[in-house]
Amino acid sequence: MLRQLGQAMVEYTIVTAAFVTGLLVLNNGACPAQYEDCIEYLLTTMHDNADGYSNSITAVQDYGKSFPVSTGSPWPDPPPVDPPDGGGGSPGEIPPSSIQQATQITSADGGSSYGVLDGGNVVGPNGNIVGTYDAGTGEFTPTDGFPVGAVQEQVVQDEAGNILEMQAVIDCDPEEVKVKGFGYRSKASGKFVTSLSLSEANISGLCLAPAYEVTTLDGGVDGGRIVNGKYYAVSITATVSDDPIAPTGEVVYWSEYDECVVMVADWDTGIDPELDEDERYEEQKALYNEPDSTMNPRLGKLNSLHYAEQTLVHDQPAWPNNCVSARTLP
Repeated sequence: MLRQLGQAMVEYTIVTAAFVTGLLVLNNGACPAQYEDCIEYLLTTMHDNADGYSNSITAVQDYGKSFPVSTGSPWPDPPPVDPPDGGGGSPGEIPPSSIQQATQITSADGGSSYGVLDGGNVVGPNGNIVGTYDAGTGEFTPTDGFPVGAVQEQVVQDEAGNILEMQAVIDCDPEEVKVKGFGYRSKASGKFVTSLSLSEANISGLCLAPAYEVTTLDGGVDGGRIVNGKYYAVSITATVSDDPIAPTGEVVYWSEYDECVVMVADWDTGIDPELDEDERYEEQKALYNEPDSTMNPRLGKLNSLHYAEQTLVHDQPAWPNNCVSARTLP
């Protein structure tokens, strides 16, 4: 309404000006010959001027029909922004995670693995939830079954979620195994990390060997590992050393007892070397059966479950008598 009132006032002003102009023309006696008189010329002039100015004002005030608005920007497009990590990965690409520790849920006897703990859920190797675990009751409840007893075990996963086995870094010398450290090699990337901090280490020019678990005499978990029949009490190493690590024990298969036992290093060197083989063996058995635990040279046993897993699942070669031993007695 206000726009229309404004337009009418402008038109009225212009028409009035046209009328005054017509009078001036009339007074000057400038009437063209084609008109019968100056009055006809005056009316014609007023009509034409009024229509022309009115149409011009309407065109200017019709804001809806103004000049078209450009949809383009006068500024150039901004340069592409790099991903937050500075890399040039494709959109939506998730950078691989690092090698890290995880909690694995296994059967109470440790013979079966159910999956890795994620919150209260247990995730299987295929990435699907296979059940839940209650730490309070120590029970694993599969998605399609009833609760069973289970235990937690700390493991190491690579970038793709594969459970990694600890391995020993050794010289590539077939004559003598010299251990330089312990760690894990990723199945996904081939990267090797040390066992202490899971930090990457260069093992070029070196080889890897299986490191077998040990149980204590009372059935507990031992922190050492067996490598090629030798026992290393500490398997948590921060670096790959230039100098070899000295073993602290040896593994002996006692055929009489059918046991794969870790004996302290040099445990039988004090036996009289002049004794014959049978007499020497009797002395060795006496040490083996020493009732005083502070004098007994036995440190532990080969973890038979871990050994079976290594040979059956991870394709490690089987040892004679299924014992990763340095020697057999008798």
